[in-house]
Amino acid sequence: MPTRRFPRRREAEGTVGVEGTRGKLPVALRYAGENGFWEELGRRLKERNTVRTPDLFSALVSRAAGLGLPVTFGGPRSEAWALICGLFMLCHDRTPPLGRNAYRSMMAGCNRVMNGRSAAAAFGRIAANIASPSSPGRSIPDSVVDTFLANGLVTTGGYEGSSMDGDILTAFLEDDETMNLARAVVTPPEDVWDEALRSYESRRPGFAARKLLDLFYWIFTR
Repeated sequence: MPTRRFPRRREAEGTVGVEGTRGKLPVALRYAGENGFWEELGRRLKERNTVRTPDLFSALVSRAAGLGLPVTFGGPRSEAWALICGLFMLCHDRTPPLGRNAYRSMMAGCNRVMNGRSAAAAFGRIAANIASPSSPGRSIPDSVVDTFLANGLVTTGGYEGSSMDGDILTAFLEDDETMNLARAVVTPPEDVWDEALRSYESRRPGFAARKLLDLFYWIFTR
């Protein structure tokens, strides 16, 4: 009697199994639980930021001067916070189905892009501002913008100490132009996710190599 072959159950169109998760997720998230993908995404975002953020930083400097505030933007500090806030926005917007798995991978990938400097404290500041926003009713993206403004600035000669911090931040939060500029800084280009996805997929290491890389970075970038 011939063996009957039952047709395979088709996966839902546009979904795929994701490493470290149960069930099916959108194809765009198929590598979102892998540290290497977030490293690639971070490098792509960093490259794109070198082109798009300098003019935004210059505009923020001009606006701060117009408000009479002793701060400036630009340089490694502002660039690092733009990257961290941008990655957080991508994680928040793109990966809710993966929960903490994507969040941990995002932090690990960001550490690699930042040459071993731990991003955990920075992401912790964002999380703290979301939990205790600067004012009632602020959305998560608003709190990310607030975090960038509070941490991405560099004080100048007129700065008289931490007693000025509250007034500086309040002046920024009450100024629509500043908020719009900062929102543009932390909002990643729409196509950077798909760009990183294609690049990572074309040279994605095998399972064993990925785990060895994760172990290496865990040991040497803690």
